[in-house]
Amino acid sequence: MSRSSSRSLFGVPGSRGAKASVSSLEGLRKVLRNEQDRELVPQARAPLQRADVPDSSTPSAADDVENKQTLRGLNDRLAGYLERVKRLREENQELQKQIDDIEAKRKEPRGRDWKRTLESLEELKKKIKEITLENAKILLQINNSVLANEDFRKKLEEESKASKELDRDLDDLKKTLENNKLTQGHLQQEVELLKKELAQQSAVHQTEVQSLCEKIKQSKVTVEIESQNSNLADVVKNIRGHYEKVAEKNMKEMDNWYCTKFENIQVEEAQNLEALESGKSELKDLLKQKKILEIQIKTLITTIKSLEETIWRTKDEYSLRLQPIGAVIRDLQNQLAEVTLQVEQQSAQNRDLLGIKMKLEQEIQKYDDLMCGIADPQSMEFSLDEALSCGRSSPSEEQEVQQQEVQQQEVQQQEVQQQAFTQQSAPPEVKGEAQAEEGAVTAQAAISSKKAKKKKTKKSTKKSSSSSSSSSSSSSSSSSSSSSSSSSSSSSSSSSSDSEKDDEKTEEIESD
Repeated sequence: MSRSSSRSLFGVPGSRGAKASVSSLEGLRKVLRNEQDRELVPQARAPLQRADVPDSSTPSAADDVENKQTLRGLNDRLAGYLERVKRLREENQELQKQIDDIEAKRKEPRGRDWKRTLESLEELKKKIKEITLENAKILLQINNSVLANEDFRKKLEEESKASKELDRDLDDLKKTLENNKLTQGHLQQEVELLKKELAQQSAVHQTEVQSLCEKIKQSKVTVEIESQNSNLADVVKNIRGHYEKVAEKNMKEMDNWYCTKFENIQVEEAQNLEALESGKSELKDLLKQKKILEIQIKTLITTIKSLEETIWRTKDEYSLRLQPIGAVIRDLQNQLAEVTLQVEQQSAQNRDLLGIKMKLEQEIQKYDDLMCGIADPQSMEFSLDEALSCGRSSPSEEQEVQQQEVQQQEVQQQEVQQQAFTQQSAPPEVKGEAQAEEGAVTAQAAISSKKAKKKKTKKSTKKSSSSSSSSSSSSSSSSSSSSSSSSSSSSSSSSSSDSEKDDEKTEEIESD
């Protein structure tokens, strides 16, 4: 706000924008007077408007009440204006203080205060350092975590390897335990057998000792005493020495027998142990071979499965590839059927033409006979128009034959191209089949070309025969020359008919 905002108030009516000051009591009085004048103007206008109504000469009590109300309203408005003036003064004072401060600051020749900016910059630098440190710590933590993960992975791999080795060792120990149990069972059986043998040997020894004791008891000792030369001490010594020798001998024999027995048993035991060790080694080798064979079988099974899958896939792929080729082959077969039908139709036409030719030859012969005076005059029924029509139709037939040959060549070229495409895209088995089909198609094409050539030769012979017939008809005027020409033409026609028959036979043989 400006300084004059508190002094200026609403403009007075009739003053054309003049502003009344409210800062003094005189101004307030002027404002109130102006408002009273505004209120009195409509009251002065009212009696002019109500001129028709009869005037009341005496003022009523209602006018006094209205005056009191207006005074009260004026007082209230005065109080409101005064409060507003106070408030505006306070605001003006505050604004004046601010303006004075700003002007004082502008008047003082001071430089820019960089302390606050430097402080803010230092704070920002500190924050940046803290953030960089935190980032470095986070990067270190990330690197540490990555290294820890790698260490854990290495430990995991090592522990997995160690666990696998332990599993293998456990499997080996289980196998050795089983082998030890087997050897223990065998050794226990051997020990039991040896104990039984010892018991048998001890029983045999006891029986032998008992038998010896019984023999000693049963042996009667005859003592002859010579009274004169009786030396009992020597006799007893001799007997004792004899029996001691016998006992020593028996003991030595028994010791030798037991030693030999034990040596034999030890040798057998060593042999059995060697056989056991060799059996164990063979068992281990066989188990290893079994494992190797099992692994090979598994690998072969997997390879077989993969090969079967590849076979199925290749079959599916080639079946998909062969579908359009099969459709093309079917189309070609249909075309072949159409061509065969056309060939049959042409053969039927050729037969008809042969029949016509034979009829013409017969008529020529009849004409010759008439000329010679052999035949009856009633059998003279030769029609020159038919011969001329046959002669005229021959070039159109040649054109048809040429068109058919061109179509056959185009069909053959298309078949060869399609077969080459199938050979490139098909597998070896399918290629063999395609080659066989190609050979059959080429053979059929060769046969058809041969047939077309033979038809050409036939038609040429027909032309010659028709020309000969026309020449014979033209030579009917002359007597001797005509007879000679007709005979030559008949001979040529007969030779041509024979050649045609031979060609038909060869065609039938080739088709078979």
